[in-house]
Amino acid sequence: MRFHFLRLFVHLTKNITMKTTLLFLSVFLTTTIFSQVVFVDYFDGVYSAPVPPPSQYVYHPLDINDDGQMDINIYFESLGISSGGMCNDTLLGGVLQKVYFEGISNNKVHCIDDPNLGTGVDCNGEILDITDLWNNSAIIHNGGFLTYPVCFSVGYGNHKQGFRLLVPNPNNGTNAYIYGYIDYTLASSGDVIIHGWYYESQLNQPITVGGGTVEINELTSSKNLIQILDLMGRETSFKPNTPLIYVYDDGSTEKVFSVEY
Repeated sequence: MRFHFLRLFVHLTKNITMKTTLLFLSVFLTTTIFSQVVFVDYFDGVYSAPVPPPSQYVYHPLDINDDGQMDINIYFESLGISSGGMCNDTLLGGVLQKVYFEGISNNKVHCIDDPNLGTGVDCNGEILDITDLWNNSAIIHNGGFLTYPVCFSVGYGNHKQGFRLLVPNPNNGTNAYIYGYIDYTLASSGDVIIHGWYYESQLNQPITVGGGTVEINELTSSKNLIQILDLMGRETSFKPNTPLIYVYDDGSTEKVFSVEY
């Protein structure tokens, strides 16, 4: 009797352990397959502020998620005047320039402190989600360049600008958010160099700026499939309803799960 009870206990323990393991694997696979960070390479596109006179206002729109709709502007204001009361400095005959990122339509950009001022911030290392301060624009530089006084600047060098896109949810037609960030450099000459941007492919999914990515796709490059692997790293062929890893000739990989009924 005690022997049968012990066998039953061991059997139940194994079943519980197996179910727990399968549940863990199910959660893990769901996360890795359906939550991906997409990278779009902008190939170091350079935008320069126009030089007055006359005063000029120039913007350059970016289509973040490749849906044919422009989402974020890089905006330049160039004024051939001294800063006067705007910065409490005199530019000594230089050019006052304001550079900022601007959300188009209902899209927003990440800023800090007073939302009315829309002061920009380098959000490297932050987790971007609904709790952050989102504004129509985020100033990254206001004042002169080179040796002229500066009213405000995030600083010359590489930075990360967060954004939040408002998009329709294809499953139910309600509104949803896409979180991401632009990787750019502000040069001392006034140029803004866009290296590319990252965004979370899953709707309403927070994104960690500069890390924690599960998968990176380069949307702007062509690549060829050279190998299909299972999750154990063994070469296989395409199988529906099975998690697979696609290996491409550019060295990138992609997790694929194709459902067939």
